[in-house]
Amino acid sequence: MQIQIVCVGKLKEKYWTGGVEEYAKRLGAYAKLDIRELPDEKTPDSMSPAEEDQVRAREGERILGALWDGAHVVALAIDGETWSSEQLAAHLDKQAVYGGGSVSFVIGGSLGLSPAVLKRASIFCSDDLYSVQRDETWRASGRGVCLLTRITATVRTPSGNIAAEPYTSSGTSYSRFAIIQVGENRFQVTRIVS
Repeated sequence: MQIQIVCVGKLKEKYWTGGVEEYAKRLGAYAKLDIRELPDEKTPDSMSPAEEDQVRAREGERILGALWDGAHVVALAIDGETWSSEQLAAHLDKQAVYGGGSVSFVIGGSLGLSPAVLKRASIFCSDDLYSVQRDETWRASGRGVCLLTRITATVRTPSGNIAAEPYTSSGTSYSRFAIIQVGENRFQVTRIVS
């Protein structure tokens, strides 16, 4: 079995690169693993929809150029089906036996995947859901160890619980997020870019 992970952005934190190295070592007994971290485009906070499309297109060209020829492509996208670990293992087993043995997982940048990449993919999946309670800290990288696509929050106020507007992407390489107040009883999860 050959598994490729093509992702936009690069892990920087040593604890995440160490986690990826450990999982890659464990997986090495079962499959050949190739991780390709591609450069991401600058994404200022105030971009027009046309500029966002241009960024996705440029990142998409790099993704398509990095994919193995003939590989079964799985796009990790927000609108994809959520798979359990068991479902993912069964899918990989099926590809190893009947599908030619090569699977490429694709993770886009902070704005998601281009239409050209989505057209190349034959399966779309999202990741598991995680929950963080009050006064609890949870850290995750966007890919490699954990593939995040949506970060939600509920803010407890004197007038009751308020769901914050979630942060969403088709897999994110950001690992720091904050909840900000954007209006009266309105909150939003946002990424922190350093």
